[in-house]
Amino acid sequence: PGNITLSSDTPTRDGYNFLGWATTSDAMVAAYQAGATAQFNTDALLYAVWARGTITLNYDANGGSGAPAAHSGAVGEITISPIIPMRDGYSFDGWAMTQDDSASYQPGDSYRGSVSRKLYAVWSEQTVNINYYFCKSANNPVSKTQKVTPMRRVVISVTEPTRKAYQFLGWSSTGCTGSTEYDIGDNIYVRDNDVNLYAVWGDERFTVRFDVNGGSTDSFDDIIGDDNVILIPERESVKRR
Repeated sequence: PGNITLSSDTPTRDGYNFLGWATTSDAMVAAYQAGATAQFNTDALLYAVWARGTITLNYDANGGSGAPAAHSGAVGEITISPIIPMRDGYSFDGWAMTQDDSASYQPGDSYRGSVSRKLYAVWSEQTVNINYYFCKSANNPVSKTQKVTPMRRVVISVTEPTRKAYQFLGWSSTGCTGSTEYDIGDNIYVRDNDVNLYAVWGDERFTVRFDVNGGSTDSFDDIIGDDNVILIPERESVKRR
């Protein structure tokens, strides 16, 4: 028998920690350490003994809030946190390897890497619709749609709808027979769901003015009418010169 000093060099394996050397390939515990002195009676083949390494995942909400806390686990066994961060006006798309990358992982996925890493939330801007109903017919289809970013104040359409023989009074959120709540160009707060606005109509108002066209009399007052009715005041006959 003789004493041999083992090499002090250590092998590497992604995701694993080197524990030492053993005389069987399936050993879980090392019999010899790198650089140690060992005694052998015959030729020997030594096998590296490996243990899965432990890695840590950190999370960055990347403009949002509520990122998961850092956690550790064995290589090949650690999963992405199920916690989903939040950001007003945005949808969470997953986790990326860099701040500007596309999503590589979803909550609950198995982490495929072998080293510790920080993961970054990926966001896409959310939009909802403001649907305008002009309330001109019984089936009342959507007449106009405005896409906006939710969870903030937005300006509603500045274009006034028109309807023959009616006067536009404003917008209601409760239906075509609702009361006026908003005017064109008003500033409203939009949450994370679609908003429906319905035109409110009143009878058209109009003015009739009089020109005696060469006659002579006191001035006639202007007449304001609605509902297609004009009331004509009584006057003495107009005398033409």
